[in-house]
Amino acid sequence: DETVDLVTTFTKGDWKTKVSYLIMGFGSIMRGQVLRGLLFLLFEVVFIWYMVTTGSYWLSMLPSLGKQGPVEEYDEFLDIYTVQYYDNSFKILLYGILTILFIIAFIYTWRLNIRQNKISEEILATGKPLKSGKDDLKSLVDDQFHKTLLALPITGIIVFTALPILFMILIAFTNYDA
Repeated sequence: DETVDLVTTFTKGDWKTKVSYLIMGFGSIMRGQVLRGLLFLLFEVVFIWYMVTTGSYWLSMLPSLGKQGPVEEYDEFLDIYTVQYYDNSFKILLYGILTILFIIAFIYTWRLNIRQNKISEEILATGKPLKSGKDDLKSLVDDQFHKTLLALPITGIIVFTALPILFMILIAFTNYDA
C-alpha cells in the first residue's frame, strides 16, 4: 500500500512533488510553506552530512564490532607492558544503533515530506490556501498543543529507556570470543 502510494504520488504529482523525492522540502518551499520546507531540507542536509562524516564508518564497523582489539605492547620509557585499546566494541555498537535509528527517522521524515506534498497538491486543487509557517506555529500552541507537550517526554523515553534496553539486548547476544 505504501509503495503503491509512493509510485502514484510520483507519477500523478506535479514537478514540485517529483523534485521533493530528491530534495526534501522543495515542494513546500515552492508552494509558499517556507518554514516547513526549510525544516525538511535542514533535516536532509544534517542526515547527509552525518552519514558522510561518521555514520557510514559506524555502520561499516557494526558487523565486526572492530578490526583490532586490545594489544599488549612494550613501553620502553616505562619499561613495562601496557595494554593499548584500539577499537571499542561498546562504542561501535552504540553508535551503530544510533546510526540505524537515524536512518529510520530519515526514511520516516522523507515519507512525511512526500505525504505533505500530496496533501498540498490536493488542497491547492480545491482552491483553498495552504497554511503558512505562522499558521503552523500557531497550530502547535493551539489545536495540536498535545503534540508539543508530549515531544520532550517521548524523546526522553526513547533516549533514556528504549535505547539502553535495545543496547543491553544486543550486548547479551554479542559474541566476544577472539
